[in-house]
Amino acid sequence: MVKGNKIGKGSTAEVFSIAHDKVAKVFYEHIPVSQIKHEMNISTKISSLGLNIPAVHGEGDIEGKKAIIYEKIDGFPLTKLLEKGLLSAIRSVNTMVSLQIYIHSKEAGDFPPLKFSLENRIKRAESLSGREKERVIDYLQTLPDGKQVCHGDYHPDNILISMHGKFVIDWADSAAGSPLADLARSLLILQYGGFPEKVTNRMYFAERLKRRMIAQYYLYLYKKYSPFKRESFQQWLLPVAAGRLSEKLPPKEIEELLSFVRRQLNSWD
Repeated sequence: MVKGNKIGKGSTAEVFSIAHDKVAKVFYEHIPVSQIKHEMNISTKISSLGLNIPAVHGEGDIEGKKAIIYEKIDGFPLTKLLEKGLLSAIRSVNTMVSLQIYIHSKEAGDFPPLKFSLENRIKRAESLSGREKERVIDYLQTLPDGKQVCHGDYHPDNILISMHGKFVIDWADSAAGSPLADLARSLLILQYGGFPEKVTNRMYFAERLKRRMIAQYYLYLYKKYSPFKRESFQQWLLPVAAGRLSEKLPPKEIEELLSFVRRQLNSWD
């Protein structure tokens, strides 16, 4: 099978259009085969739950590299609407919240446990000291396990808007766990994710304020339509923020998350 036009790129793979109705997610050579098979199995399970995701057409070999073949969705990421203006941003947040609540209404069955994958992320967080990791992991073990479907990386870039509906993509990190853990990750990404590396202080603080307002509105809407105790949500912010530090993030985001984690830990002393 031959690559077509590249239409996307991520931390584990590149995405190519290979037909009018199919794309290939071509994994980098260092990605283990077991991880690729896990993603395909998870995507198949998610599809069986009735969630609106691109259909999985199986595995492939693209110029010597392992790939998963997916249905091609002609659309654009929700991020474009979120950045368009205030009214568009409000509508986008409503769309995102309703989709996430629907995902969380599904029981995960034999999906991998969220707390296990989160613990492994925390262990890989190079910004944290060994003692800091130990304290966060000990705290994580006291939190509820949960059994609902959690996307694991739910943010506007992973929601595609097309004339045929709204599709949620990139389920590689999905797990069985507490919806509030999944919500915590979404809120942290909305508030801190993807800050440009070179901005003036004025632009940075303006963007920071905008992000904070969007995140707070998101939390308000989710709580309105799927009520929970605020402290039950807040308890997930520390371990989820610590786990996110294992990822390749812009310096500003690392700075914000690290500051948040250390403030939380210091408040225990």
